[in-house]
Amino acid sequence: MINMFKKNNSGQISMEFIITILFIIGIFVFSLFLFQNRTFLNYNYSYQWDSREIATRFARNVNNVYLMDDGARVVDHFFWSGVDRNFDFGENNIRVYYSKDNYIDAPILALFESNISDLNGEILFKKIGSKVLIDYD
Repeated sequence: MINMFKKNNSGQISMEFIITILFIIGIFVFSLFLFQNRTFLNYNYSYQWDSREIATRFARNVNNVYLMDDGARVVDHFFWSGVDRNFDFGENNIRVYYSKDNYIDAPILALFESNISDLNGEILFKKIGSKVLIDYD
C-alpha cells in the first residue's frame, strides 16, 4: 500500500513541476514582450528629442544671424547621421527626420540660401546683405 502512494506522489510532483515551469516561462515571455516594446518607445523618444534639438539649434542660428549686422558669422557644430536621419528645407522651416516618415520642424524667419547637403561637421551661418548664407566652415 505504501508503494502505491509513492508512485502517485512522484508523478503528481512531476506534473506540478511542469505546470510551474510553463507558468514561469509564460510570465518571462510576456515581460520580454513588454520590455521590448518599452525599449523601442524609449529609443523613438530619444531620436525625436535629438531631432528637435538639432532643428531648433539650426533655426535659432539662422534667425540670430539674420538679426545681426551685415558680415556677421556664427559657426556651430552639428552631428546628425544614421539610418533614416535626414533633413530638408521648406519655404520657411527646416525639417529634421528621425525616422522614415517622422520629422520635427522649426521655423526660419529669415531669407536664407543653403549650400549644405548633410548636417555633419561645422556649419557656417553668415549674413550677406539681407540673406543668410549657410555653408560648411
